[in-house]
Amino acid sequence: MPITAAKVAMFLEYESTREKKKRGAGTIAGSSVGRSQISGVITALESFRFNSQHLYKACAEAQIPLRSDSRIRQFESAAKHDEPKRVEKAPITKAAGSSLGGWNESGSFKNCYDRALPVSALLGAAFFNSLKPELYRVARDVLEPPNDVSEEIFPWIEDELAALISREHSNRLAKDIALRQFLSAMLWFRRILVQDLAVIFTQNPHALIFKYAPFNSPSFRDFAASSTAAINAAEETARLAFQNLPQHLVASLQGALATQNLAFERERQNYHHEMASMRNELGQMKTLLELVAGTKRVKRAHGNLTEGLSDGFSELAVTTDNSAPTYSTPPPFDTSDMPFDMFPPDQALDAFIAASFTHPNVPMPATSPPTSTQPAVLHTPVFPLPSSTPEPSTYTPGSPEERQQFYFQRYGADRFRKHSPEWVDGNWLPRYKYSSADGIWDYWVEWKEGVDGFISVEELTTVWGAKWRRNIAGLKNENTRRMRVVNLILELSRKPRWDVSLVQRFITERYARQYRARAFTDYLKNNRDAVIAAASNYP
Repeated sequence: MPITAAKVAMFLEYESTREKKKRGAGTIAGSSVGRSQISGVITALESFRFNSQHLYKACAEAQIPLRSDSRIRQFESAAKHDEPKRVEKAPITKAAGSSLGGWNESGSFKNCYDRALPVSALLGAAFFNSLKPELYRVARDVLEPPNDVSEEIFPWIEDELAALISREHSNRLAKDIALRQFLSAMLWFRRILVQDLAVIFTQNPHALIFKYAPFNSPSFRDFAASSTAAINAAEETARLAFQNLPQHLVASLQGALATQNLAFERERQNYHHEMASMRNELGQMKTLLELVAGTKRVKRAHGNLTEGLSDGFSELAVTTDNSAPTYSTPPPFDTSDMPFDMFPPDQALDAFIAASFTHPNVPMPATSPPTSTQPAVLHTPVFPLPSSTPEPSTYTPGSPEERQQFYFQRYGADRFRKHSPEWVDGNWLPRYKYSSADGIWDYWVEWKEGVDGFISVEELTTVWGAKWRRNIAGLKNENTRRMRVVNLILELSRKPRWDVSLVQRFITERYARQYRARAFTDYLKNNRDAVIAAASNYP
């Protein structure tokens, strides 16, 4: 019997509506075949028609390709259009049919298939419009709970997640999506629990739950007190801002504004905390200067300095002297030995004070600082701020000879000359090329201590920043690679009960035999989390 487009169209009408068959007997209730099945049927029938058309030369329809018929193309196009809906429905249908060893959801194991939260019911229980989930917004969601409180709730999550990552890394067949999603949901629930209980505590502080850890700790109570005040202020600000707008517009914008105000309040509190810490540092600095003040000239310099420090509490600026001499044509770098004691005692102390502080990483006032009629003691501001990343030193003691002598005293003449320094932009800029390290730990030694008599890379970065690399692409790329190892060591050494020696033992035992230094940096680029997870189970 010849294959024609009319016959195939009738068959496709049945094929597109039938249920998918199981591997054994029966079909999957509520299922349907997909686009690939429809296309495969058309292709198979077209192949049979083409190979047998010479047997039916008297039938004109048997000589026409199937896909040239509009009905066939329409079936194939409809299957392609409905494919996203079918794919979305497929997991639900599959779970309804078989899972967990072939049990059906109609039996006693129906609850095993509940993997979706009833979002509409949850929204209604929270007094939100369940038909418009986009209106749901809780201002306290931006609050970050204290780590010491969160880590006492479900404390096993981190260990289980690290163990899962380690298993998946060692065996690609050990991937467990359901477990990973469950642990992620537990982390989310833990955060929500602390946020909600912080609000409940202010409404009912005598509830029984607040008599048990970690909700009876001072850290949680401080968090609850500060969070509630910020939430109330943010919501009140949002209400006043939209009180004259239509209700539907208010509902969609009020939550966003409350969240923004709450985030701003949190940033403001962090700023005040940093300012208080800086004032404490300045107070310690003034005490130190009072101890080192000795000679008459030093006392006079100390008086000028402390006066500038007092002004710095309000203006964060120090009076500087703009009349310092400049040197347009510096003499060539002197490689001869020079005596260390180059300054008189009073000038040496000025240089020491200037070399002890760096520019703060804080915004300066828009107005220019007031000028001073007294001689300037320092050429740089003197507000040190603690920072996790080193900033370049801005000490410029004067002429090129004085700066050269300063570096000789700081690093040693021979050690500083090894870097072949060059006079650039009013300072001696050293040269350095990374060593060809072979071991992973050699990167850390070169960063922290230096190799072959050179200054350490950490010291070069602290004093000269990125300038010593002179924007050379090779040095910049090498620095990026090596800093992956350095940052990993720094992060691991900050873990509880860890130090640099334990990090060295961990890297040596786990990775030194398997990777050379360069290969390990490439491995870290995409597998840093796996290394951190492995460290969680060591030793």
